[in-house]
Amino acid sequence: MLYFYLYSITGLSLLVFYFSVISGLNGFYDLIFNVPLDVYETTPGYEGAITAGLGFAIISLPIWLYHWRRVLRESADFTESMLTAHRFYLFTVVCCLMLMIIITGGSGLAAVLRLAFGFGEGRAQNLSGMASTLSIFLFSGAFWLHHWKQFRGRFGDLTGLVKSETPTEITTK
Repeated sequence: MLYFYLYSITGLSLLVFYFSVISGLNGFYDLIFNVPLDVYETTPGYEGAITAGLGFAIISLPIWLYHWRRVLRESADFTESMLTAHRFYLFTVVCCLMLMIIITGGSGLAAVLRLAFGFGEGRAQNLSGMASTLSIFLFSGAFWLHHWKQFRGRFGDLTGLVKSETPTEITTK
């Protein structure tokens, strides 16, 4: 049950941290590029995005770091089922981050094209969108790389487990 708790909190706090950074970055770039406040239809504007993003990031990052390190400390005693859960967690995070890399890459390219062709929103919004998507692209890539190394490292290669003669059985050393 401890592992279920650790993976749940690790995943949820990473999710909150990730999207709070995105919110904060969007607000920050809107502030930097002087995007008019009237483009915010239902939100309090970039001030709210910056402060909410910063607040949630400050709370969620230490929670994620603590639980992720705890998972790694506990990994020395992993059983086969725990290794499977760990791999599933890493696989899920790696795939979600790759999706964000693809989305932000496409959005960033679209912002560059809008700016180049003079389409869409005002120049400030295009610049803000371009800066936001580039930052999120890099942020997602860094998190992807961190988790990919874990996924491809000692947890991805069935360390501690050997295949038996029967293809369906796996035994421990």
